[in-house]
Amino acid sequence: MFRLSTLLEFDEIVVQCHDNPDADTIASGYGLYCYFKSYNKSVKLIYSGNIITKPNIILMIELLKIPLEHVNTLKKTNLLITVDCQYGQANVTKFSAENICIIDHHVTTNTTSDFSCVYSNLASCSTLIWTLLNNENFPLNDTSISTALYYGLLTDSNNFSELYNEYDRSMKDSLVFDIYIIKQLINSNLSLNDLTIAGLALLNCKMNKKNRFATFKSDPCDPNILGFISDLAIQVDTIDTCIVYFENDDGIKFSIRSCNDKPKATELAAYLSKNYGSSGGHGHKAGGFISAESFYKIHKSINMSNYINNKTEEFFLYIS
Repeated sequence: MFRLSTLLEFDEIVVQCHDNPDADTIASGYGLYCYFKSYNKSVKLIYSGNIITKPNIILMIELLKIPLEHVNTLKKTNLLITVDCQYGQANVTKFSAENICIIDHHVTTNTTSDFSCVYSNLASCSTLIWTLLNNENFPLNDTSISTALYYGLLTDSNNFSELYNEYDRSMKDSLVFDIYIIKQLINSNLSLNDLTIAGLALLNCKMNKKNRFATFKSDPCDPNILGFISDLAIQVDTIDTCIVYFENDDGIKFSIRSCNDKPKATELAAYLSKNYGSSGGHGHKAGGFISAESFYKIHKSINMSNYINNKTEEFFLYIS
């Protein structure tokens, strides 16, 4: 396995979370930040895109004192590490660097880097960071780090219901964390506005009974809320695949859940975004973006919402 110690040759390091950061990318980035800080490296933990508004994420950063900075620009750095995402993808702002390292747990896409550590069989990137830190004999007795990693796994594994890998289970069982902070974070997952958006989206359902898929159009929101809505929708007994999306001036952001390997969520996400954007994820969870600029260069008069439904029907015909 890739060793973090191979990166100690660099003195100036930037650890970058994906845009609209969730708990897993922040926890993973924080673990790396603490590791490099212990070697007196000049290290920054950053994210770009929209400012964080999700209450549990704001509280996580505050309670665990995570030094996460929001940036719009970044001077060229010696080493840039993208964590829980892959350099060049649409969900992470692209900054220039002399060297690029990718540490991720999603399916590998066509990205290039000087250093790469991608294990798509893990439930969370936090698990991968925990494994890398253990391999370096880095002490994980700091409650702040261990609580962050625990929460990262909890949120990315649907409350531990998707722990299929021994490393995920081992991390969950071995970390010593602050249960009171975890309880606060669990009880701060949504704002009242988020709840309203989720409720309206679930009412706005288009069901394809033949192929057992459903699409849900949401109002624009924090992309993490799309995942929350997807996790609720996929629990419906007549739905095997669901697509939750919102449309704004930039295009369409979508989240997919699938109960089966046919189709894999990643395959459907790639199909929807092909030629117009990007996607990523796992067999049962995926997401992506369709650029309005790219879409309307080809389709002058097609409604993007209709495209989502029609393209999904087309996909099921393609795989049948």
